Amino acid sequence: MTKQRPRILAPVQREVRQRCGFGCVLCGLPIYQIHHIERDPTIHNPKDMTLLCPNHHEEEKKGLIPKGQVRAANADPVNRRRGVSTAQQLAGFTGPSCSFIVGGCEAKNAGPNTDFAAIMIDGVPILAFHFEDGHALLHLHLFNEYNEPVLVVRDGWFVVSTLPWDITFEGSVLTIREGKGRIRLQVSFDPPSKVEIKRGFFLFNGVAIAVSEHGVECLNKGNRWSRCGATTNGAAFAIGPRPPGIHVGWALPQVERYAALSLQKCPGPTRTE
Repeated sequence: MTKQRPRILAPVQREVRQRCGFGCVLCGLPIYQIHHIERDPTIHNPKDMTLLCPNHHEEEKKGLIPKGQVRAANADPVNRRRGVSTAQQLAGFTGPSCSFIVGGCEAKNAGPNTDFAAIMIDGVPILAFHFEDGHALLHLHLFNEYNEPVLVVRDGWFVVSTLPWDITFEGSVLTIREGKGRIRLQVSFDPPSKVEIKRGFFLFNGVAIAVSEHGVECLNKGNRWSRCGATTNGAAFAIGPRPPGIHVGWALPQVERYAALSLQKCPGPTRTE
């Protein structure tokens, strides 16, 4: 009888993710599988566990990658060395139209193959789609209070930083946490045409935007939008100055800015499980 594999406890999985820099220890890709180096899947010792991308995991199982090479990479993960992951492509978005669901609010492009942003701050598309050669190329930027990138998706290629407390990519849902129970971003990718931000806390140039089940809120002014929609070739939510000619669903051209060191006064990410 085959011995049943016990479940890997969440703290053990998190310890392995943190140590490995949220990506394959060999190549750094942020889509990965947990691998037991000594091949005993019933013993979950985090020191004997690592992260491998699907390709390297399959090659290791076939004996094409020496175990010693995996051990060496586990001791010195490529992402920890560089501070960021290797770029991973999100290639499933195609067609002339796409939409964002952000805190229950929907944003979509006004016409076929027209670029649009769900969130724009100071003219910079924080969450947007760009259309090119039949492909919908996703843009998503997540910064800390110092405008340092935590997550960057540019033209459909995404890179994550090793700064966050934890990052998981389970199925089609990417979750970034700042601490236990503190979700900084939870995004669901639904190719070929939809991206949903379930929870988020977006910072840029002293502007703070919170996304939750209650809607989208600019914390600088206390404005909140719930269960609304915008069809545009510009931006659904635009905070701060923007380029001329940009069509906007809801605009706040002037807001007081948070200084980086005063953000502890800002409500920040909602505590949740």
